[in-house]
Order: sequence, then structure tokens, then C-alpha cells
Amino acid sequence: AADNDKYITLEVSVTGTATVSVGYTDNNLGNDLEDLASNDAATNASITVDDQAAPVVKDVSSNSTNATYQAGDVIDVLVTFSEAVDVTNTPQILLAVGSPNTSQTVDYTSGTVSTVLRFDYTVQSGDVSSDLDYVGIGSLILNGGTIKDGSSNTNNAVLTLAAPGASNSLGNNKALVIDGVHPTFVKAWQYDTDGDGNIDEIVVELSEAVSDASVVFGDFTLGSGSITGFSGATGASANTKDAADNDKYITLEVSVTGTATVSVGYTDNNLGNDLED
Repeated sequence: AADNDKYITLEVSVTGTATVSVGYTDNNLGNDLEDLASNDAATNASITVDDQAAPVVKDVSSNSTNATYQAGDVIDVLVTFSEAVDVTNTPQILLAVGSPNTSQTVDYTSGTVSTVLRFDYTVQSGDVSSDLDYVGIGSLILNGGTIKDGSSNTNNAVLTLAAPGASNSLGNNKALVIDGVHPTFVKAWQYDTDGDGNIDEIVVELSEAVSDASVVFGDFTLGSGSITGFSGATGASANTKDAADNDKYITLEVSVTGTATVSVGYTDNNLGNDLED
């Protein structure tokens, strides 16, 4: 607090906040450390510094490959601190996953007594993000647990994160795309394209674009009649709705007696040739 007291403050540059040691050498050059009676301080080989610095978050990233992830996939989220921390109970991190789910709360998985804490996020149905990130600077929460300095001072860690999208954020470090939304039926139309009084074509509209090549017509069912295949006309179909491949329309060639309304269904049989976006 004052000059000529028993404390010396050193301005230093040390990477991280882990405990360091400090030493002093009396070199007898006339500019040595001495008491107020001019007695030189003895050489001190080394003493361990009493760590008063709290751990801070340095970085949020992931070992998961930059790619698109679907419902059921697992992504590791890695929070790196300036020094080793001790963790109790189950802290959490909040990830932004768009509409309708808005956010997902992800539990701490492992990492106590190290500098890196791991949170395993399982993509849920309805999760969407063009570049996965956490919700905000306060998204790392204790959830009744603790994250403390791993040294003897046991200071509580500072949990503030970089702003989403900023340097050292998950979104800035990685390019993880989340698509947990499954295509669903929106509407269907039936046509008598040759005018013979029987339905011969049904167009199904889905909630998003789908791959025409990924599905077999046998996965579709009708309330009456039968499905004979997909349209073989130029593009995806001769009808004006399903005008191209890989859009949000699928055109079924069918054989239905009469022109009364029929129903159409689809079964995902997980055989590798399923309807997908």
C-alpha cells in the first residue's frame, strides 16, 4: 500500500493463471534489495507464489468436424480456462438452436482437474443452426455446482464467455451446421392427366426440399389403388408444381380407379433409401 514497506509488486507477463514461482539473486552490484538499515536481502532460490488470480474462460471450441449434424448426432463443446479447474456437480452451457426449440441446455461431461471442460450436445429433433454457437456471454452456468481454481486458493472461476460470433467463441472457431428438422407432408394433389376418369398422378408437397434420388416409391402407400413409380417426365414431372428434381415436391405415378379423394402415406424404414432433405 505504500513505498518502503515489506512488499514488492512485480509487473509480469505470464500466460494463463496457473501458479508460478519467483526467485531473487543478490548480485552485489549496489542495486540490491535491502532493508531500511541497508542490509542486503539474501538470495532466494525460489518461492511458490500464492495464487490470487481466478480462472477465466479463454476459448470455446469443439473437436467435432465442421459438417452438418442431424437429430441424434453428438457434438462435443470444449470450454478452455486459463488454468486447471475443479468441478463439482453438473454445470451446463446453453446453445442457440433456432426455432422452434430456441436453445438446448447441455450438461458438463468431463474435464475436472484440467483446463478444458467438455459438454456433449446431442442434436434434438427441431434443432436448427447455420453456425452453432451458445446463446450469450452468460451461457455457462453452474446449475448448483461449482467451477473453482484447482490450486489452494479455490477462487471461483469467472464464467463470462466471448460474445457469440466473436473471437474465441464457438461460432467463430467452428462451422457446425445443425439440421434437426425432418421433412413432413404439407399437402397433396391428385390428377387425371389423360382424362380417362381415373387418378394417375399424385403430387406430395413437403416442408422442405428433399432428395429425389434418396427414396424408393415402395415406401409410399395409398388409401386405395397402387403406386407404380415416380414420374419419368422431363425434370421431376410434367406437372407445374414438381418442376425440378430435389425440390420440395415428389410426384407419384399411381393407378386409382375413379377420381374420388385418396390418402397417401409414407414409412421411414431406415434401409438407407429413405426420404431425406
